[in-house]
Amino acid sequence: MAARFVRDLIEHCGPLTFDTYGAKPGATEFAFDGIEGCRDCLPHEDFARSRRQYLAVFDVTDFVWMRSLSPLFAADARQRELVANLRTIGRAIEAFTHPIKNFANMVSNHPHLDNLLAQTSVAKGYKRHNFCHALSGIEYGGHSLDLPLKDDVLRRFGLADRPYITIADGYDREFHSLDEGNPRSTKSYPHYDGLVANLKRLIPDLYVVQVGKGAGQLIAGTDKLLVDKTSLAELTSVLAASRFHIDNEGGLVHLATTLGTPCCVVFGPTNLAYFGYDENINIRPAMCGNCYWITDDWMTRCPRGDDIPVCTRETSPDTVCKLIAPTIERAVRAPQTSMA
Repeated sequence: MAARFVRDLIEHCGPLTFDTYGAKPGATEFAFDGIEGCRDCLPHEDFARSRRQYLAVFDVTDFVWMRSLSPLFAADARQRELVANLRTIGRAIEAFTHPIKNFANMVSNHPHLDNLLAQTSVAKGYKRHNFCHALSGIEYGGHSLDLPLKDDVLRRFGLADRPYITIADGYDREFHSLDEGNPRSTKSYPHYDGLVANLKRLIPDLYVVQVGKGAGQLIAGTDKLLVDKTSLAELTSVLAASRFHIDNEGGLVHLATTLGTPCCVVFGPTNLAYFGYDENINIRPAMCGNCYWITDDWMTRCPRGDDIPVCTRETSPDTVCKLIAPTIERAVRAPQTSMA
């Protein structure tokens, strides 16, 4: 989502060269490399010693904030025009956020007040993917990004010329590692085994590929296990050719939606109205839900004290299956789009 924002920032302001700083430079490079003007993707710790070289500095997370703008670099007409455009964006951010009570606290206490930020965004008519654009007054250019794919990945994994769907029990492995004693994230849907079994009863030849990282649970009934067996580019290639993706709310849903792959997203502690894409089938919790960042350990311990949170536990696999099976059957019966 940060890459989408920078893509549209450049479309709004005109050509520019930029560097990114993040906790995972490799993943950042993967997302940003297709954006014209991307020069380098660096670790966060390098920023302090190099920040003075930039014309402008933006923080882009759940919000966008202009940290600095230096007119001293505006030596020619193009730079002066760029500075003027960036200054206008800075004023737009200030005008948008000024009437929002406690917005400065949301920014300075990120991510601990992200639930409040999400509810504020939804109340103003925006979602996670376009809130930064609304803040800065630039037009949202759509979900898709130019991401690198591996041409031979389907052949190597035995998926070429085969219609398949993907499924993942996804969440942030590093966040979850803060509580090694709890084997399941609060975001994990506990009925994936039953859901796959129900889908296969209705669509007997359905081929299911489990993808993602090993923090999640292995799902019974899948036909191919690619958990922890793919690079980011390989995983992206598998998702790009998937007819449908099933997951918790998380990073792979954003990636699949960027690739144009339709998703079913089973929501629990995170805010459906904020994180959900209208193009996807978003499953609302049968009860409770939307408690993320109510406590600091919300992803590893249900704030109610449930071993398996009621928000996901009470969403039955029968209900999910009935909602998505017709879409999946149409998708896997459609003509195959070939990928080497």
